[in-house]
Amino acid sequence: MGQINKILEVKNVTKIFFDDKSHFLAIEDISFSLQEGEFLVVLGPGRCGKTVLLNILAGLEKKTDGELFYNGQKYEGLNPDISMVFQNLMLMPFMTVMENIMVGMKFKKTLTKAEMKERAQHYINLVGLQGFEHSYPKQLSGGMKQRVGIARAYAAAPKVLIMDEPFGQLDAQTRYSMQQEIERIWEAEKRTIIFVTNNIEEACYLGSRIILLSDSPATVKAEYTIDLPRSRSIVDPEFLNIRSIISDNTDLSV
Repeated sequence: MGQINKILEVKNVTKIFFDDKSHFLAIEDISFSLQEGEFLVVLGPGRCGKTVLLNILAGLEKKTDGELFYNGQKYEGLNPDISMVFQNLMLMPFMTVMENIMVGMKFKKTLTKAEMKERAQHYINLVGLQGFEHSYPKQLSGGMKQRVGIARAYAAAPKVLIMDEPFGQLDAQTRYSMQQEIERIWEAEKRTIIFVTNNIEEACYLGSRIILLSDSPATVKAEYTIDLPRSRSIVDPEFLNIRSIISDNTDLSV
């Protein structure tokens, strides 16, 4: 991958949820780093704590213990350089594709309306939604809605883009198509991505590196560098070998 800079560090992060009578340990002592321009995949079983971890990184949830560093500086809470794509996209049903994509830019208040429309159009073109600028979410397929969500996140110009199982609700064929699409967009933009999934094949197809989490409470079980050329073939012997190695060490049902 060449010489690249560390952009995000997670050090010994733990999250415990408390109520009046008990407590629940969601994630425990998690540490890893993220390199600039990297496509990092966090892989783990359902309900192991992956989303809790993402919410902490995005500033949507407070950690109980540990430290977070962005470009070497400790941070807490929301960070304007970190954006998140949720599994439930929360597109505004009363807004068009163009208007949905412009939402994040409006919050930053750094661009004119003409500049926002120009940037939105760039990402509409990049995700292949030309001609649907004035369509509403109810007029779009599941895959097209995902493209809108991705375009909206990219248009907000984050330095780090977090994606929480964005393709989990899609059918198998659309999911594979979107995997190819997000890989193409990443190679075009080289945005730094943290992509979360519980699908081993998806992790091996997309990731430059994989952080494997245990079952709940989530801890880091292993880390894998995926040194395979892109685009990857899921039937290539080297791909299948890496998939098998990870499968043998996972708490996922495979």
